[in-house]
Amino acid sequence: MSEDIEFSDKNEDSSSMTPQDKQMNETDSSKQLETERYEKKNVEAGNCYCGKDRNLNIIELLCANCTRWFHESCIGYQLGKLVPFLTNYVFLCKNCSPTGLETFKKSQAQTFQMCITAIANLQQTSSKEGTNKTMFSKDKEIIPYLEYHWEALTTTSRRVTTSWHVTVTKALIKDIHILFVFEDHPTDGHMYGLINSDLTHIKPNYEAMIKGGTLKVTDMGIQHVPVSGGVKSRNAKRKFFGDVGAQGKKGRGVDLGTPKLPAHGYPLDHPFNKDGYRYLLAEPDPHAPFRQVFITYTLIIIIPRLYFFIV
Repeated sequence: MSEDIEFSDKNEDSSSMTPQDKQMNETDSSKQLETERYEKKNVEAGNCYCGKDRNLNIIELLCANCTRWFHESCIGYQLGKLVPFLTNYVFLCKNCSPTGLETFKKSQAQTFQMCITAIANLQQTSSKEGTNKTMFSKDKEIIPYLEYHWEALTTTSRRVTTSWHVTVTKALIKDIHILFVFEDHPTDGHMYGLINSDLTHIKPNYEAMIKGGTLKVTDMGIQHVPVSGGVKSRNAKRKFFGDVGAQGKKGRGVDLGTPKLPAHGYPLDHPFNKDGYRYLLAEPDPHAPFRQVFITYTLIIIIPRLYFFIV
């Protein structure tokens, strides 16, 4: 009897769900399946085309599909300015790309991602020099590194003012005990380091990109999700009914389109000036059609009348 009651309750719950709730559940389940498929495929099978191990002293990219690391020198794609330990990119090797060509896309980096990359490179440089530092000064080391390598770290244009220093400080403080560790040094001031000093773990979070819808798992492998057209940015100006063209001074509508002219190349109507008078041609237009016919007709009609008037 209790089993029948439980079964009826489940039927009532499923029947009470709206179509929107069902669609959301189906979307969540599909994303979960895609993530599980990706995690099953996330098995290390060697690195790079050359088969050599990782080298933390050079730029390496992680393929979103086969999860193998590839050296910059082995990649044929023109990558542009980069630094090691980037996390704001999507890369597909030529073995995983549907076109057979490598694809690479660097996105706008968040401030905490830039800080992770900066501290990781400072730590690797210190390890190579033999000092083995793990804590670095925000004002003397982290911010100067970000300023020097700005174009390589993000696609955002370089800041003109130094107000972004405050943003860096907020990002570091916000993720203390999550991503960063903090130490107050008597001479160097605020010092920050990575909570996980193993630099081999720094990589793009492709799983989060799949869950967020930026990437999609298909039978052909990982693919970019195309951005739908018509999406307006925050700075896009709203248009209202009746707006024509761009707005010039004093709110006048400026038509940016080129006026269409007839085949003979001159406008059919003459323009007006500001006083309301129409401009007329001071001399005959040599390009006007049927000009000779008009002149002949004028001579035939007007000259006899003038002769009759004089006589």
